[in-house]
Amino acid sequence: MNELSINNIIRVTVQGVQRSIGVKNVNEVALFTTESPNISDPVLIAIDPTAVTQAYGTNSLTAKMANNIFAQNANLNSGRGYLAVIPMQAATSATSASFTTGTIGTPATFKSVTNGSLKLTVDGTVTTLTGLNFSACTTIQDIADVILNATRVATITVSGGTLVFGSKKVGASSSIVLASGTVGTDISTATYLNVAGGTSTDGADSSGETLVEALTRAKEFCRFTGVISNLAMEDTAVAATSTYINSNDLIWIAPFSSINDIAGAITTIKSAGQTKTRCFLYTEGVQEAQLAAAAYAGRAFSTNFSGSLTSQTMQLKTLVNVTPDQGINQTAYTNALTAGADMYVSFEGDAGVACGKGNGYFDVVYENLALKYAAQAALYNVLKTTGTKIPQTETGMSSLRDAVGNVCLQFVRNGVLAPGKWNSPQTFGDPETFKQNIQDNGWYIYSTPIALQSQSERESRVAPLIQCACKRSGAIHEADLLILVEE
Repeated sequence: MNELSINNIIRVTVQGVQRSIGVKNVNEVALFTTESPNISDPVLIAIDPTAVTQAYGTNSLTAKMANNIFAQNANLNSGRGYLAVIPMQAATSATSASFTTGTIGTPATFKSVTNGSLKLTVDGTVTTLTGLNFSACTTIQDIADVILNATRVATITVSGGTLVFGSKKVGASSSIVLASGTVGTDISTATYLNVAGGTSTDGADSSGETLVEALTRAKEFCRFTGVISNLAMEDTAVAATSTYINSNDLIWIAPFSSINDIAGAITTIKSAGQTKTRCFLYTEGVQEAQLAAAAYAGRAFSTNFSGSLTSQTMQLKTLVNVTPDQGINQTAYTNALTAGADMYVSFEGDAGVACGKGNGYFDVVYENLALKYAAQAALYNVLKTTGTKIPQTETGMSSLRDAVGNVCLQFVRNGVLAPGKWNSPQTFGDPETFKQNIQDNGWYIYSTPIALQSQSERESRVAPLIQCACKRSGAIHEADLLILVEE
């Protein structure tokens, strides 16, 4: 007996649905290091500092930076991110110019000086110190502290029976010169600092693989948005890196330790409109600035954009493992804010990040990239997961607009966007509909009608342009209060 297949009557096909892609996480941060690990992998992915410490050693700058990143109360883990530690190839940091005194006088010799003076010329800027009082000094460190308390233009460390004065800028152009004071007791003499018996060491530029070269190499095998590094760089290398960063979907936390950088490299970055380079000024020293910048990065790249009211600003945030910068006075503070540098300072005893508005705010750049990533993935997933096809009709276009609308709803929910009045003269679509949607929802989406699409675009199966306008929720960083009192 011949048996016929049931497929003649019933035909069943079982197929899986197309899988969507995830949204690129803006909290994936790369730490580029000049130090060598004890592993051969080109990248170490870490969600805590343990593996970094094991690979690089407890005392390495790399491990210390990783510890500062994950020490923050909210960090990369809060935003479901990770730290990618990438060793650079034969890279050497730039160094600072320094001056080592001859063997200095004893603390007992300095005790008689209550009006000491000294002239420091650091990176071409002259600082004259007067009124230096060493009467309470009992150690060489006390002598260094008296000078440090009078000025923060240079670092001062004790090395045996000498003091080492260092520039806070790196590179061959950095310089430091000690000269005679002109008021009171000149402490540059052989009796005291013994400047004549000292030695100068020139600064040197960075060498080996540049950060730009490392970034270009690393993006082939690792995904990241945030960028930090322990590579100390001279101004020309900083400028080249900033230009590269701002041509890509990256955010670089760039540390600076010299007050002179406010009018120098930081202002240059602002003038070039390079908002993706986030300048962070911390004047306690070159390495100290790198560690503080790592803490800043750990706190900054921590927003979970899938949550409710998770949007944040860096203003007044506390950085764990970082002490307030003692080298920022009111003049430097005001100038740094104007130039666009963030700082970590003390406001009457309370430590917090001060956000510089001159080059935009970190959260604006950061949230713009997060919004871009989310919208890009949403549109791709519509095309990817639709099992048949999306017709080139208004119905087809509505599915694309809906996908973007869902992203906007998510960013209203997390606090990045909010309803408000549209103040720009630039609109699209129907102006009244545009403004009403922004007022009611915080966003408006429009696409060019299919009927107006060119035949060439239609034949290439390109959707008409989709335009989206959003109202940022903004943030309050300062406030004024006027109190009227009547007797």
